[in-house]
Amino acid sequence: MTRYALIAALCAVLGLGAALWWVVGQRDAQRAEVARLASELATAQAIAEQASQAAAVHKAWLDRATVEKAVAAAREAEFTGKEGGDAPLSDYLRDALDRVR
Repeated sequence: MTRYALIAALCAVLGLGAALWWVVGQRDAQRAEVARLASELATAQAIAEQASQAAAVHKAWLDRATVEKAVAAAREAEFTGKEGGDAPLSDYLRDALDRVR
């Protein structure tokens, strides 16, 4: 009878060992998955931050271009409103004006 009890105890210990080995393997796999996902999240956050900075730079550039356009339109209106502003231009000056516009 003790022989069967010893065999049963040994089988139980082996079963518990196998179960523990399986649980530890699952835990390690989950830790690796968490590390991979954390790395992907950090990468995505860095990309989002770069996109945010690029959008801010682009908005600043557009704001500056809008101001420059308004200044140029005001200067053009000022010069065309002066006396003789409607006089015909030489070909050279017309070409220069077309390039500026």
